[in-house]
Amino acid sequence: MQNPKATNFRGSRGEAIFLVKVMDFCGLSLPYFDAHFMGDKFPTFDYIVNIVDVNNVSALFFAQVKTSSGKYETWSDGKS
Repeated sequence: MQNPKATNFRGSRGEAIFLVKVMDFCGLSLPYFDAHFMGDKFPTFDYIVNIVDVNNVSALFFAQVKTSSGKYETWSDGKS
């Protein structure tokens, strides 16, 4: 049986990695996305993610973050 504390830490780590990746500025003055954590209120998704700087349109998507106990890997070209 898994340790519940380890599962919580793993989930928090996965959410933090998601935020770092989705909020990357990619060399621009603004990021492409603005993520808002929904907490435990919504079991089917974790974040509402707004798409930044879309002309006169409200664009968003829902994201659910899943984590694994496997290690975080990056490829030789620096992508993850």
